[in-house]
Amino acid sequence: MTEFRSILAGSHTSLGALMCNTGKPAEAEAEFRKAMAIQQKLADDHPESPDYAHLLGGMLQNLAQVDLGAKRFQEARERLREAIVRQKKALAAYPKNPEYRQFLVEHLTYLSKAARGLGREGEAIEAERELSGLTASDPRFLALDARLAAVLKGAAPKDAAERLALAQRAYETQRYTGATRLWGGALEADPKLADDRQAQHRYNAACAAALAGCGKGTDDPPPDDTSKVKLRRQALDWLKADLAAWSKILESGAPQARPVVASTLKHWKEDADLAGIRDDAALANLPQEERAACKQLWGDVDGQLSKVGDHK
Repeated sequence: MTEFRSILAGSHTSLGALMCNTGKPAEAEAEFRKAMAIQQKLADDHPESPDYAHLLGGMLQNLAQVDLGAKRFQEARERLREAIVRQKKALAAYPKNPEYRQFLVEHLTYLSKAARGLGREGEAIEAERELSGLTASDPRFLALDARLAAVLKGAAPKDAAERLALAQRAYETQRYTGATRLWGGALEADPKLADDRQAQHRYNAACAAALAGCGKGTDDPPPDDTSKVKLRRQALDWLKADLAAWSKILESGAPQARPVVASTLKHWKEDADLAGIRDDAALANLPQEERAACKQLWGDVDGQLSKVGDHK
């Protein structure tokens, strides 16, 4: 029964996601491999099915994300390239399917990270170029993009919810300065948004600010040197506030808090968005005072990881 096999694959995938979210990458990988073995057979037995091709692409991405976390960039790259082939096949059959399109967006996003991990800058840029074209042609984003353009030119957002949606879209389209401003406005208008540990609005804002402060993105006009300093400082302030929040959760003593905090902070140390204010090569280009502030933050992160026995 193909339906039962597909459900079993989904169950293994859910278990793998749970293992990822509780800081158990080896167990996650084992579950994802079980899921992929089932889905691979379904896709091979039913090459006419766009759904099976689509689901296989998603399972390949799950394993690729584990590979990226372990810095196995070549393995991640190979899986993501196959995932893209499968997802394009599904999307060719149903070009308006939003789920197929979203999965392809994610495959290309992670492929860019894997390529950069291997030093393949040209391949990363090509993936991002294809990603931009894909998102620009998505009918779901036409109205949102028009609204974002208006807000970036000075129109006022309607409310915090719209600020958040526009901030995410600005980030996705690499307008990091605009994303920082929008996330910052939402957090200022409703400070309780910073307490949402699942949505992580403040962390996302910090990532956008770090990218903009390090000269990344397509903002027009781009930030000048003075603005970049302010953006990097803002990124640090938001990360410090988030670290304090995670530390408080850890200090609560709840047994389920330790793996969640560990997984979150390990992600901070691997997230390419923060490389410009974390990695030694990037810090060497910053003024001494700013470099010291960045090192202090990452020292504090390591201190919290040591408390959960996950410092590396």
